[in-house]
Amino acid sequence: MTTGNSRSSAKKSRKPKQTVSDNLALEVPLELPQNQQELNLPTADVSAFDQRQLTESSSSSSILLQTAQQPLDTQQLEAATQYLRTQSPLLDLVTVQLTQELVAIYRQQVSDQMNWAGQGSDDSGLPYFEVVSSGEDSPTTLKTNLDSEALLSRIKSLVENLFEKHCIWENAAKEIWSNLIVWALEDLKREAGGETTLETWSQDALHQKLYDYLFEQNSIAVKRKIHRLEEFYSQTLVSQILHDLDLPNYPLIALEQLLGLNSSEIEKTSPSTEVRLSQVDTIAAIPTGLPIVSSISAQLQTELWKPDSTGIAHFRYYSKNNQSNFLEHYITSPGDIGTLPWEAAEQIINKFGFNTVKLQFIFAAHAMRQGKPWESTFTLKASDIITELGWDKNHSSTLPAKRNEVASIAYALSCLLVKAVWIEGRGKTKVDASTPVGRMWEVLIDVHGQFDWTTGKIDQPDEVYITVRPGLWTAHFLNQAGSRAKEALYQFGYLALNILRLDPYHDELTLRLAIHLTLDVRIRARDRNPYEYRVRTLLEAVLPERVIQEARRSSEKARSLFDRWSHALKLLLDLGWYPEHYSPELDADVDKTPLFYAKPHPEWLNPGYRLRKPRGWIELWLEQKLVIKPPNPIPQRMEAFAQPKQARQRKLEANSPARKLTSVEVKAARKAKKWTQAKLAGTLKVHQSMIAKIESGDRPISPELEVSLRRVLDL
Repeated sequence: MTTGNSRSSAKKSRKPKQTVSDNLALEVPLELPQNQQELNLPTADVSAFDQRQLTESSSSSSILLQTAQQPLDTQQLEAATQYLRTQSPLLDLVTVQLTQELVAIYRQQVSDQMNWAGQGSDDSGLPYFEVVSSGEDSPTTLKTNLDSEALLSRIKSLVENLFEKHCIWENAAKEIWSNLIVWALEDLKREAGGETTLETWSQDALHQKLYDYLFEQNSIAVKRKIHRLEEFYSQTLVSQILHDLDLPNYPLIALEQLLGLNSSEIEKTSPSTEVRLSQVDTIAAIPTGLPIVSSISAQLQTELWKPDSTGIAHFRYYSKNNQSNFLEHYITSPGDIGTLPWEAAEQIINKFGFNTVKLQFIFAAHAMRQGKPWESTFTLKASDIITELGWDKNHSSTLPAKRNEVASIAYALSCLLVKAVWIEGRGKTKVDASTPVGRMWEVLIDVHGQFDWTTGKIDQPDEVYITVRPGLWTAHFLNQAGSRAKEALYQFGYLALNILRLDPYHDELTLRLAIHLTLDVRIRARDRNPYEYRVRTLLEAVLPERVIQEARRSSEKARSLFDRWSHALKLLLDLGWYPEHYSPELDADVDKTPLFYAKPHPEWLNPGYRLRKPRGWIELWLEQKLVIKPPNPIPQRMEAFAQPKQARQRKLEANSPARKLTSVEVKAARKAKKWTQAKLAGTLKVHQSMIAKIESGDRPISPELEVSLRRVLDL
C-alpha cells in the first residue's frame, strides 16, 4: 500500500463514512380528467378521422400502425397542447423529478468535496446541509436543508422556459396522443377476438369504434392510461434533459447558481486588465519575427491550408533565402496539444481572417508592453477590444453578441500551432533554431454573466476576460541561434492603431496593404531605400497570383484592379501613410492630392485622369515604383535600426549628457506633458511598472533609457 493510501485509510478510521440520502420529498397531486371535455380533444363526428389519408392494406396490424402514426391535424394538436398546459400534471411531474435529480447531484458533489477535503460532522460552512450521525459507528448523512417551495418554484420557472423554447408542449402532445391511439387499438383488437375479426372492419368502422372507445365510454381505464403516459413521458423528458444538458457533470458553482444558492457569494470578481492601446499612443510596438509573419499568412491565405499525407491539416511558410528553412502551422483543440485532421481543423481554419489577424496584432502589442513578454501573462477585456476594433460604432449587433464574437476569434487563435525547421549560419557557426510544435498563443477565455442552464453556457455575457501569454516559440525561436531570450519577441516594428478600425468588407485591399507594410517596415529597416516598392511586388504580396494574371488578360479586370489600388492608396493617405518629400504637418493645406508614385511618373497615374490609357498600360503600371512611408513617428523610431548595433551604442554614449537624469526630473517632465505613466511606458516600449519604479527611485536609469527619456520628454 502506498503512503497516500495509508493516510487516506487513517483519516477514514477516525471519522465515520459520509453518505448521501434522498431527503427532498416533494409530491404533486395527480388529477385525472373526469370526462372527454376535460381532455379537450376534438368531439366532432367520425369525419375527423376520415380526413387522414390511410394507405389501403389487407393487414390489420399495418392499419393499426398507420393509424397511430398519422399526425395530429392543427385543431387536434392545439386541443391536446392546451390540455397539457392547463390540466395535465406533466409540468409538475417534470419539475419534481428534475428538482430531485438536481438536488441529488448537488448533494453528491458537496459530499465528494467534503470527503476530498477531509471535512467531518464538526465542520461548518454548509448552509444548505445538515450533517447528521446516529452514533459513533454509524455513517454520517448529509441532510438537505433547502426551502422546497422556493426551490420548486425556481425550477418550475426554468422548466417552463425550456418547454417553450424547445416546443416540448407540442412534442409531448404528439407523443402522448400517438401512444394513446396505439394502446386503444390494441384493446379493440383484443375485444374483437383478434386480428381475424378486425380485418373484416372497414376503415370507417375502425375509426368509429376507436372514437367510441376514447370518448363515449368514459372509461376509467382510458384515464389511467393517459396518466401512465404522462408519468412515463415525464421520466423520459427528465432523462433527456439531464443527458442533453450534461447536468450530472455541471461544476459545483454552476449547480449553485442553477438552484439559486449563494448567488451573492458565487459572483465572479473582475480581474485587473491592461490599459487600452489607444489610450497610450496612436502607434504600438509589435513583434515581427517570422512566426508572427507566417501565422498572419496562415490566417489570410486559408486556401493554402492542405491535408498532409496522413490527413493532418497544415500550412507551410518557406524562408525566402533558404528553402530548407520553413515554418509549419497546424490546428489543435483545447487541452493537450494534438494536431487535428482536415475535417476537424477546417472548422477552425474557416474562422481565420482579418478579425483574427487584428486580434493577434492586439495580443502582440500588449505582449511587447510586458516586462518579460516571452513569459508574462496579461488580461484584456472584450469590451476594450471591441473599441480598439471600432466595433463600438457598429450598431447592427448587440454588445453581448460582439463580446461573444471576440471570444470566438480568441478561441480560434488559441487553436493555432507553430513548428519551425530552421538552421542559422554555416559551418562552426551553424545553430539549429528549430522549435517543437507549440501554440502561437496560450489563451484563457473567462466569460462573466448570467448562466443559462438550457444551453449550458452564458449566452449574453456582461464581460469576457481574455488572459494571454505568447507561446513557447518565443523562448526557442532565434534564442538558440545566438539571441538573448527577449530578442525572440523584441525583433519588432510598429503598428498604426487606426489600421485595426479598417472595415475588411469595404476596404479589403487597403487592409491587406497596411498589414503587409506594417510587417515589412522592420524587415527592410536597413535597406538603402526601405520605403520604396513596386506596384507588382506589393500586389503579389497581398493578392493571389490569379488576380494579377486575370488583370493582364482582361481589360475590364485590369481597370477594376487599378481602381481598387487607387482607392487603397487614398485610404492609406487618410490613415497617415505618406509619400516621399511630403510632410502631413507642413503640406496639409496643399490642394493637390499627393501621389505615392516615384517621380517622374506617367500623367495617366494622376487622380482624375479621364483620357484613354496607352496600349500595354497594365505592364507599365505594375513596374511603377512608389514610396510609402508609415505614419509618424514610426519612421523616426525605425531610424535606429538602420545602423549597426555598435554604432547605435556609440551614438547613445556620445549623446549622453554628463549629468545623470534623476527620478524627480522624469516625473516632473511627464506631468508637464500631462502624460500618464502608461502613455510614457507605451512610447518607450517598456512596462508601466518600470516607469513607476524609476519615478519612485527604486530603479536606476540606464544610459540607453536616459537618452530615450530625454528625447520623448524634451529634457
